[in-house]
Amino acid sequence: MHLGERKVEAARRNATVTLTQKNPGTPSGYACIRIKEDAEFLPLFGKLSADERVAECETTRGDYDLILLIKGKTDEELGKETAALRSMKGIGTMVFSQVSSRALREQGNREACPYGAYAFAEVEPGRLDAVSRRVSALESVAACATLEGPYQLALIVEGPSYGRIDEMVRGAIAPLEGVLRVHQCPVI
Repeated sequence: MHLGERKVEAARRNATVTLTQKNPGTPSGYACIRIKEDAEFLPLFGKLSADERVAECETTRGDYDLILLIKGKTDEELGKETAALRSMKGIGTMVFSQVSSRALREQGNREACPYGAYAFAEVEPGRLDAVSRRVSALESVAACATLEGPYQLALIVEGPSYGRIDEMVRGAIAPLEGVLRVHQCPVI
């Protein structure tokens, strides 16, 4: 299910749902990909979207061209699948962070937000728990996952415009105590 479909589905449910998953049963992780300059984007996107290892594939702008959610049956299998995707023709750089826990908050009685972005945060050691609690409570944050890897936090931020999302990331998330850097990738 793509970001736009999740937003519409959340608005239709007309209820607030909170789900926290510690140590998910199915190992997963986010791959942030920059495609090589000479690669053909659409065929590569189509191949990745259809790949059974890829649960989600979103085109983005900013630091990365694609954000993938990769799933495996075991941690070892996830590592092998990530390595196979990393070596795929056309993939330039790939930054991978494994999901360690996930919290999802969907707001009911709110119109579906037409715009969304991924935000990946680097967080000071020892501050992840406090930062993830504060960030996941923000109204514009539809999903928050803690990660192991170069990024410690993955967020899906929604808003009525990309400008408002940028204001939220720069004004409410980036300045939080414990947040070192935030990489924002608007979904296109």
